Amino acid sequence: MDDESLEPLGGRGFFRSHFPTLPRLFKYLLLLVCAIALLVVTAAVAFNIYGSAQLRDARVHAAEAMVPLTRQGFRTKYIPVQDTENAALYYEAAFGLMRADGRDEITDVTGAAEWPSHPSDLPLPADYIERMRAVVAGRKTLLDVLREARRFEKADYNTDFDEPACLLPHLSTARTSARLLAMAMYVAAADGRTDDGISHARDCLAISRSLSREPLLKQALVSMAISSIVCGTPLSAVLASGDASDADLAGLQEELFDYAEGFSMRPALEGDLVMANGIFEEIRSGRMRTGEVFDSRSQRLNLPGWLVAGYLKTDQANAIEIFLSILRETEMPPAEVTARWEERNMALSESPWVLSRMLVPALGGAVTQAERARTRMLATGLAVAALRSKNQTGRWPETPGELTGDFIDRLPSDPVTGDPFVFAVLDDGLIIYSVGENGFDDGGKPYLVPTPKSERYKYDDVGFRIPFVRPERTSDAAE
Repeated sequence: MDDESLEPLGGRGFFRSHFPTLPRLFKYLLLLVCAIALLVVTAAVAFNIYGSAQLRDARVHAAEAMVPLTRQGFRTKYIPVQDTENAALYYEAAFGLMRADGRDEITDVTGAAEWPSHPSDLPLPADYIERMRAVVAGRKTLLDVLREARRFEKADYNTDFDEPACLLPHLSTARTSARLLAMAMYVAAADGRTDDGISHARDCLAISRSLSREPLLKQALVSMAISSIVCGTPLSAVLASGDASDADLAGLQEELFDYAEGFSMRPALEGDLVMANGIFEEIRSGRMRTGEVFDSRSQRLNLPGWLVAGYLKTDQANAIEIFLSILRETEMPPAEVTARWEERNMALSESPWVLSRMLVPALGGAVTQAERARTRMLATGLAVAALRSKNQTGRWPETPGELTGDFIDRLPSDPVTGDPFVFAVLDDGLIIYSVGENGFDDGGKPYLVPTPKSERYKYDDVGFRIPFVRPERTSDAAE
């Protein structure tokens, strides 16, 4: 067989003779690939231009609202506290004592019996009080440091919220310290040391205030949780236990009203925005992958940066606008905020902007929760003022209006409705409350009057109660 007879089998003539349309198909396929590539590049460039415009507008809107987008901007707006005025240094020392001990007696005690959630649970069982007394006695040094920290009005924990996985070990210890103070309040109430109980309540309120200017939402949530401890059953027990001095009651009332008036979610929301904006910047610059933020392969973007630049910019602009809208809602009635957030939640769940869905937490719910915390503090302050009136006149006031002048300069309104708080003197206690976001007067349910646990979800009245009950004095107190 000669060389010419081999050419049709191995050369180009074989494909041309047997697959005459193949070269043409390759040519068309190449043209199609080039067209798709050109289309992708054109779309990416166009999307990048669009995303840049969206992000530029969002930054302008943030500047107009005087909302910082960087840590430097945040620190310029919220000037750091000097060490000589910083209560956080004392709290860190107290929290260090708590961690160094290594024991968790507080959980052991509260786990031994249900933590009272309703003033009708008072007085507490004697054995429960004895366990609390032992814990409080063993933590005297820590309680002294917490008392010392209350002298300072400002606090700065120097939170490094540039880190995506920002660790905040002081939050859990702050809550534990608040629970310890709640125990000290119960013990003081059982022993008839009402003034000491009020002092412990003010110490607890001071811890809450120390976290209220911190730059992250989780810190604000812990702050609100601690304020709810102050305005809950422990203080109810203290105020029902004996005759407190008017000076101590007036001091507690003033701190409750001052804190409620100045309480704001803005620092936490703005700090969360700074952190979210920083994460977007790190991802867009290529210094971070989404896998470093979200521990899920489905949430990682491994496409080339130039291809997704427009998407990331638009996503970032969307996140900024969401934060700005919620910051505006801090001035709105809680019921309206709840309705708006439900709509936004539905929109977010269907949103194509993946990182916005991941980085924007339940901010609207937090705003509503903050207003409930403010409402609880105002109701508690009113109840303290009513107790001062009763101590001086010998009877409970029939309406909040009787408190103005001698006990309150200006009567606070219900933050939810704008109307006066509901004020009722019942057979077993005084209750002052807001009707809540549902707008209905539930008579103080679920926590101010006995309500079965299975039905508590139906009601949302929030306020404070002073029960007409005095815990039995222990032998230690009698001595």
